Amino acid sequence: AMKSDPVLENHVIMSIPGIGPITGSVILGKICDINRFENAEKLVAFAGIDPVIKESGKQRSQKSISKRGDSALRSAIYQSTLAAVRGNPVISEFYRRKVDGGMPKKKALVAASRKQCHIIWSVWHNNKPFEILEKFRKQE
Repeated sequence: AMKSDPVLENHVIMSIPGIGPITGSVILGKICDINRFENAEKLVAFAGIDPVIKESGKQRSQKSISKRGDSALRSAIYQSTLAAVRGNPVISEFYRRKVDGGMPKKKALVAASRKQCHIIWSVWHNNKPFEILEKFRKQE
């Protein structure tokens, strides 16, 4: 069994739905200091969830994620997003809107991962636990 880590357990990012002890420890370990990233998009790029345009021969340019970033971090954020789609109304509504709008599920998950990245950045940067907004609380 994993020994519980008081630093991890008490870390502000653990308030974010979808982040558990394993994804949490990877995210903390890979980011170390959130102040290295002046904004959420810098973190998105570091994780490699930023969109790039792929140019290939005759094919029209296709957007996909850069995958330039840290693959372990990207994977941990993606895993936490999968859990958040079920456990965080903010992410699940965002995801549902994308899918309902005709976006393929995989693409919608990547978009939701970017949003999860933004949540991680702001919760950690502002050192304020994640709170679900009133509009979502009423639906529960």
